[in-house]
Amino acid sequence: SSNENEALLALRRASQIAKENKIDLNDLSGNLSFKTGLIKLRRKKVYSYESLIASLLVSHFRVKIIHTSLFDKESLRDEKVLELVGEARHVEMAEYVFFFLKKQLENLWEKRKEGTQKKGIKLKHDFFFGVLDGLCEQLNSEKLCEENISSKKDESLILKKSEQKLLEYTSYVFPRTVSSSAKSYSVGMGEYKKGFSEGKKLKIRQP
Repeated sequence: SSNENEALLALRRASQIAKENKIDLNDLSGNLSFKTGLIKLRRKKVYSYESLIASLLVSHFRVKIIHTSLFDKESLRDEKVLELVGEARHVEMAEYVFFFLKKQLENLWEKRKEGTQKKGIKLKHDFFFGVLDGLCEQLNSEKLCEENISSKKDESLILKKSEQKLLEYTSYVFPRTVSSSAKSYSVGMGEYKKGFSEGKKLKIRQP
């Protein structure tokens, strides 16, 4: 597939960079098997709520995400893509969660609009931001609870080491780019609060 070809090109680029710098990619990844994935947005911009989803994935699904552009042969223009880097299982899960959340956001907004006159991209995105922030709060609480319950220091050290290996690997695959981070945004509090309460209840279903 085109995704596989583009991922292969990214890995070849990493190998070339590593060779030029006399670095063994196996040393960077250790015993971990890293891969790249590609999410094509099919347009020239990334919506702010999509950046927020990307930030959520970085925080909770053990991947790094690079915002970049690729030339599309069909539209004959550069289009935005999100490149994911991580262990194969984490990249696959992050890709699934990205599209799952986009679909859920649309579904929740349709329900929100029922029987009302609410419409417009600004209100819609305010609601989306609320849902995603509510979900982030939920995931942060669950993560903190798990950390408090867990007494496995060795497991914590392994996760930190894995994160460091991923960071090093990503830096060499994409040496001049920066991983995704959430940007500030202004919202109307009415729809944001409605979305936030929905986000705190939202459950991510396993594929």
